[in-house]
Amino acid sequence: AVVSTQSTEVGEVTSAQPKVVETDMSETLDENKENNPSEENERYVRQVVSQLPLSKIKKIMKMDPDSKLIQNDSVLLVAFATELFIKALSTAAARVAVKSKRKTIKKEDIETCVRNLDYFEFLEDML
Repeated sequence: AVVSTQSTEVGEVTSAQPKVVETDMSETLDENKENNPSEENERYVRQVVSQLPLSKIKKIMKMDPDSKLIQNDSVLLVAFATELFIKALSTAAARVAVKSKRKTIKKEDIETCVRNLDYFEFLEDML
């Protein structure tokens, strides 16, 4: 499955809805094990996969000397948070480009977003 966002208009920043794939795990359950009612109701396992390369994200996370063990779930959450951040910044920059009557996002559009929107204020030192 691929995490995708459902976009509405270029000017709106909406929360991303991950694309979820349901996998039938009933075949993998131990057949000799007696199923209780909660296991029968939960025969599908939800999996969310990022569009970003998880191995690269894990490598970046391991660059921190304080982190020795990194669970795969945390790598996936960091990847999803990164995708949400990129979507928010690109949507805001696209809004600036549309106001300038352009379809292409330029560096100046991103700089405008960082300077004018409070939630991108932490990026000001990167300009």
